[in-house]
This record gives sequence, structure tokens and C-alpha cells, in this order.
Amino acid sequence: MSFIVQIGADQQSSLKQDLSQSMNLKEEDILLKRIFEDDIFSLEIRAPQGMKKNTIEHRLHANSKIRQFQSNLKSEWRREPNDPEFSIQNNLKLIGLDEAWNFTTGGLSPSGHEIVVAVVDDGFDINHEDINGSIWVNKAEIPDNQIDDDDNGYIDDVIGINTRSSNSGIHELKSHGTSVMGIVGAKGDNNIGIAGVMWDVKILLISNIQFADDIIEGFDYVREQRQRFNESGGREGAYIVANNYSGGISEAFEEDQPILCDIINRLGDQGILTVVSAPNKDVDIDVVGDLPADCSSEYLIVVTNTTVAEDEKFSSSGFGSRNVDLGAPGRGVTSIRPDNAYEPFGGTSAAAPHVSGAVSLMYSLPCEFIDSLSIADPASASLFIKDLILSNTDQKSSLSGVTTTGGRLNVINPIMAARDLCFEIPEDMLIKVTPNPLLKGQPVDIELETPFLDQHTLSIYSMAGDLIYTETLDAPISGKASIRVPEHLLNTHEGLFNIIVNTDEQTATSRLVITGISR
Repeated sequence: MSFIVQIGADQQSSLKQDLSQSMNLKEEDILLKRIFEDDIFSLEIRAPQGMKKNTIEHRLHANSKIRQFQSNLKSEWRREPNDPEFSIQNNLKLIGLDEAWNFTTGGLSPSGHEIVVAVVDDGFDINHEDINGSIWVNKAEIPDNQIDDDDNGYIDDVIGINTRSSNSGIHELKSHGTSVMGIVGAKGDNNIGIAGVMWDVKILLISNIQFADDIIEGFDYVREQRQRFNESGGREGAYIVANNYSGGISEAFEEDQPILCDIINRLGDQGILTVVSAPNKDVDIDVVGDLPADCSSEYLIVVTNTTVAEDEKFSSSGFGSRNVDLGAPGRGVTSIRPDNAYEPFGGTSAAAPHVSGAVSLMYSLPCEFIDSLSIADPASASLFIKDLILSNTDQKSSLSGVTTTGGRLNVINPIMAARDLCFEIPEDMLIKVTPNPLLKGQPVDIELETPFLDQHTLSIYSMAGDLIYTETLDAPISGKASIRVPEHLLNTHEGLFNIIVNTDEQTATSRLVITGISR
């Protein structure tokens, strides 16, 4: 857990001793780094999983060496990325990602774990400029030493495995897998190329899938990494929440490949949803068969292809009222290609990674319920996320009767559905100002509670009606936000002031008294 603290001079060492003793931690679990002048430090506490944040905050409050402290909150920027090709990515706008990114763009879970998506495919351009830094790295493996350091059966599997190569972590350069991983997680807001569904994610690579045994081997590698994570409390393995396979075996049923279908359940037991694509032809897979799409696992999501322009099922894509769950954009999509290229990429292969990205994005929400459940009961968490996504699609007549949901993926809808489950949303807007009265020259903190999700405007007026300060605020998904007004703006003011927060639907007001002499 990370904080910013203000302490007295020359108290850095003694503070570490105090905190380690009061929290029963090793001193190396208390990290202090000076970040401003000689009294402001970042404080990272590597607390055990069972230690609550409010317990840590109580210890910080009780320590006399700490003058004040605050949580080290993540800074934000505007949610439409600056990637030059985003303007043509109508597929992402269609499924509500431009709205969803106001609340999360991926990265870490609330408890600080890297969110990982497995992509099981043919091969990858791991050096593409728009995927830089997004490849999952097996930190338990030492590169190029020809030793299976983590004892998982693979030598040098530093960046996943190639199922048909003795060099486990060497992936062939292929366009299909490259494009799939670009849809999941091409870097967003990096001023390069396109944006993925998740701007920030780790992608675990499984390549050279040719036969059913390759699929099973790849899936098993994914399962084992998540199992290691679960059993080690996050110290080993990977926090894999989605497993994307944009392929299949035509005209095959579960009874033909029971082992393949069973392993999807085993991934689900560890907390992984497997997302697969329907065939790229107009067939009813309930009748003709397709694997893994026809597997009966509850931990499986099957995706068909919808067009971006018409927003309807593409004619040459598979369907099934029992086995195909929803549609997602696959016709009219742009993704990355090898050698730093960007080209159209379509079919159900493009549709599935939209859903895999959406699944993973849900785990990055600042939602303690989802985060805690994913650690305590990973399987239940995965089913909870699946239900949120499938219960909140945009209904489309072309998908009615040919998919289980009758809908096309929408990313903002499940986020909004999770809001009431994750947070205690206030019924009305309320603002509280502290400290009040305020010594002139000090910063003022405003706590906002609001049920509204449109933009909020904060204004501070003198009693004479002069506007002292104004700021436009993004809506907090949790219903609560902390706002700090810069202290220099109030250096020259004294007296009584009105603080007003407006939305299109409601106005909240409070008063602030500024008194005394500037510091």
C-alpha cells in the first residue's frame, strides 16, 4: 500500500523502525523515498494480504513523527487516447469504451496485481512498437540458461511457450496472433498507432497452435500459472483472468474431445474465463459442432462477428442459440500487424479479443468486492464477471434467437451494473469542506458525494459574487471524490465564501470561512 507522508527532519530511519514494530513487519517491508524538499516522502508498506488498509492508517495516525499523510492516488489524464489511428477505431467507440475509459483503462487490480490476458494463437511480433512493455514476463525463469528454473516442464519460458518448439519461449512471427493481441492490449495514449481494449495489460503468449493437443497444452500452461498465483498469494505465477483462443476445430462436439472441454473447467476453477470465437461461416454450431465453442463449461464465452458499420451480425459468421453467447465487432476493425504495421483485421478472430479485453478491464475497476472475491474465490469471481458482461449487452435483432443473449458486447454497461454492487452510492449530492474555518494560505480539501455520472463543475465565490476558482470534474464511479483546491489560489482571500458543485441534475452548496494571516 502506498502513501505520501510529511515527517520531521532526520526522522526517516526512526520512522521505519517505529512502523515495522507497530505493524509487526520487517524494516525492508517499509520503503521511504524523498519526493519533495526534506520532509515529504512516498511511503510503501508491503503489508501481508490480511492486513486491512484502515489498520495501517490507524498506525500512521498514531505515529507522532508523521505530521500528515494521504493515500498515494493514481493521477489521471483524459480518456480519449492520443493514438493517431484511434479516430478510425469505431469498433471501440461502438462498444462504449470511450465512456468506460473514464473509469478505468486497465493495469493493476485494486490490490496491486498485474492483470494478465493469455492469448493462445499462431505466433506474434513481440517487438511491435505498440505492444512495447505489454508482454508478460515469467520472472521465475532465467533467460537463455537452458534450465527449467521454475520446474514447470519448460526451459527458458520467459515470455510464454511455443508448443511445438524445443525453444519454449521463442515465438514465430505471425500476423494473426499479432493482430489478436493488439485488440486486447495495444498501448493506449502512447501517441503511437492504435489503442487496445485495455491501455495497460500484460499479455501471456502461447503460440504455434495447430492441433487439439496444442490447445490443451497451451491452456494447461495458462492454468498452471494462475494456480501458482493463487497458491502463493500472488508471489508466483500470473494473475490471469482471461484466456483468448480465436480458433477452433470445425464439426466436432464435446463427446469427441472431452479432455479439451474439461480443461476449460480447470481453468475456470482457478479464476480464468476462456473466450473463443465461433466459425467464420454461416453455420449453426449447435447442429454442426465446433470446439471449443460447443463445450458445456460455464467458464466459457463464445463470440460471433458483428459489423461495425451496420452493427449487426455479419452474414459469414457462426451462430447457435445454445452455444454462442454474444456478438462483438469483427468486421471493420483495425489492429497491429508485424513490422510495426496497422491494417484491417476481421472475422470472429477479431471479435473474441474484444470480449477478453472487456473481461480483464472489469478486474481493474476500483471495486473491493470484485478484487476480494477474485482472491478468496477466483472461480466465483470469474462467473460474476461473465454474468455482468452477458447480462448487459446491447440487444440486436440480428443476434436474437441465434445467440444466448441476443446482444452485442457493451463495455460501459457492465461497469455501470457493477457500480451499485461495488459501492455505496449516495442518493443526493453532498459536499463537505475541511478544515473549516481555514487559515489563509492553507490548502482546502473538499469531499464530494454524488450519485451522478455526468461531469461536475466546482466553483468558489466570494460573498460579493466574485468567482475565485472553478474546476470541471469527471464523475467518480464510486460516488465519492476528494478535491484539493490549490493553496496559492486562496492566499490573498479572507472572509466567507460559497462553494457550489453543479451537474445538469442537481446543485450542492457549502460555505467556507478563511481567516488569519498567511504563512
